[in-house]
Amino acid sequence: MEHVFSQTYIAELQRRWSATPPNGRPLIARIALEDHRQDDRERIEKYIRRLHPDDVPKMTSLLRNQFETTYGELIVAQVMMNAGFSPRYEPAVRWAAGTLTPDWFMGGCSPWVCDAFTAGLTEDRNAHETSLREIEARLKAIRAPYTVKLEIVDATIFDSRSRKHFALEVQRWLETRPSVGDSIVLGDAQIEVTVLGGNHVDVITIEPMHIIVTPASLAKNFEAKAKRYAPLNRPVVAAAVKHFRAEIDTVDVEDVLLGTLAYVSAETPTGKIVGRTQRLNDGVFAQRLDLSGAIWINPYRLTQPVVRFWSNPAARWELPDGALKRLAVASL
Repeated sequence: MEHVFSQTYIAELQRRWSATPPNGRPLIARIALEDHRQDDRERIEKYIRRLHPDDVPKMTSLLRNQFETTYGELIVAQVMMNAGFSPRYEPAVRWAAGTLTPDWFMGGCSPWVCDAFTAGLTEDRNAHETSLREIEARLKAIRAPYTVKLEIVDATIFDSRSRKHFALEVQRWLETRPSVGDSIVLGDAQIEVTVLGGNHVDVITIEPMHIIVTPASLAKNFEAKAKRYAPLNRPVVAAAVKHFRAEIDTVDVEDVLLGTLAYVSAETPTGKIVGRTQRLNDGVFAQRLDLSGAIWINPYRLTQPVVRFWSNPAARWELPDGALKRLAVASL
């Protein structure tokens, strides 16, 4: 079984990122190359070894290329396994109109699915990542002896045609033989030469943070998971894993799922004002009966990771009793 942080992979990261200050490196490179991140590396390798052997290669590849979202999915798997389940990663689950690939599938007599998201990333992050990775791949295909720094705010503005055109413009510029420190601005992107040498273009990408903190965005993510997997006609659980920079807590998640906790007052026939706190009927569970349950995971709490599970009392497809009991005491 290949390690995520194999010697070959670390050597590749060192070649690509050693000349870049740590705060300019992607998170996976910082974890791989910084001595004080040894505990992080060991934890990730331990998590990977617990997976089904057939799921390890794909998860390893995704961790290297889409670390933040994939690490969240890996954390969800640990919680599932700690609760006694045997999750499988992204199987093709058939339904009437085709197949869907939830992050985790729990088989057995009463199968159910769990799909994860990172709470704190903007909803357009995946589109940004997809576009950015294609731009990087096109630049790396250029046969020219340069390492360049790419600064781009929003890669979603580049469609397939403009990504191809952007790479051609960069290639034409590199054919003019720019020196280290030279740069060019193309639309909303900037390219700067940082190193001379090699037989193809290497790319160092500098990105802004895409962080959200609003409960409304949490609700949209939970609702999107329920809607996507509702056609499977089986229990669906959505798992939210806190991004390490997001300011979201358990209370926020509970309000989003169960409804806003509000103080409601009324006047009795005798003229007395009475009041109490109650949940409003504006929670995700009340709106999405196809969401059977939800999990909140904060792996970054200093004393102990937080894992909290809520079941939807009005769910169209209920989780088996055994699964409910295990999820209620799940831990990381």
